[in-house]
Amino acid sequence: MKKVLVLGSTGMLGHAVADELMWLGHNVDRGIRDPDTSFRSDRHYTYIDALDPSTLLNIYSGSYDYVINCIGCIKQR
Repeated sequence: MKKVLVLGSTGMLGHAVADELMWLGHNVDRGIRDPDTSFRSDRHYTYIDALDPSTLLNIYSGSYDYVINCIGCIKQR
């Protein structure tokens, strides 16, 4: 079993990827952009600020075996 972080896990692709990984038995953290959003209690959600370099450095510090990026659009200008 691998520890996987799925970024963009509330989107169309991200939630399907996260669900499939859970079904396969992996330990999945679902990266979300809004820390005040409540979701299903049977899943683990992690607040991720994809615009903050220090947050991204923490992600890649070795706490996950895999990080899958399903973020569609970080910020529209």
